[in-house]
Amino acid sequence: MILVQACRGNVQTQDVTVRVFVDLDEDGVYGTGDVPVPGVRVAVDEVYRGLSNDGGEVVCTSVSLDEHRFSVDGDELTQLEDSGFLPRERTQTTVVAGETEVLFPLHARGFVQVQMSSTDDAEREEDVR
Repeated sequence: MILVQACRGNVQTQDVTVRVFVDLDEDGVYGTGDVPVPGVRVAVDEVYRGLSNDGGEVVCTSVSLDEHRFSVDGDELTQLEDSGFLPRERTQTTVVAGETEVLFPLHARGFVQVQMSSTDDAEREEDVR
């Protein structure tokens, strides 16, 4: 990933990568075996920024170093939902400060991974059918 930071007037900006993918291992992180999802609409602060490419990415250029609302939607996402793959969330608020990647993992309907808050950080899986 190329880190690009620019200055527009007195406002510093940063390129931000948004990634949409089917999270097959359910860890919330894009990795080996996960499947990128092309054709998903990406917006920043309700302004359309592009469709995810074959790698499931949209590079949003010149995003100010501040808090922003990133969102995904579109026909491709709706078709995946109809097939049983759901986004964990359609909207995220993220602070852009330096190199930033915003992840939108999709999980299979009926499976949710819950992070437990305990001293051993144990994880529990639940069937939510």
